[in-house]
Amino acid sequence: GGNLNQISRVELMHKLARTEQPTSVPVTDMFCPNIPTATSRSVLLKNMFNPEDETEPGWDSELRDDVKSLCE
Repeated sequence: GGNLNQISRVELMHKLARTEQPTSVPVTDMFCPNIPTATSRSVLLKNMFNPEDETEPGWDSELRDDVKSLCE
């Protein structure tokens, strides 16, 4: 071999590795999926009552009406 400076040494290493210089990919060419967001009007309510404590008749209707009025 001959005298190698730093640049020629790097070029030789790339040739021997058989890899190409990394090229930068423009951001616009990257894959960006267009996933529509689904809107929902549903609300999940948990732990709104304890069935052991609710002994009054019509408690379920009262709870339903309270929740409905809060959501409107």
